[in-house]
Amino acid sequence: MFFSSASTRRMEVISFFLISAIIFPILTVSSK
Repeated sequence: MFFSSASTRRMEVISFFLISAIIFPILTVSSK
């Protein structure tokens, strides 16, 4: 299922930024 190609690696980076962009505001709001 996992391929060591540029397309999958790009998707991993995009998904990582999307998850961080969603979790970071939640953590900042919950910390207050």
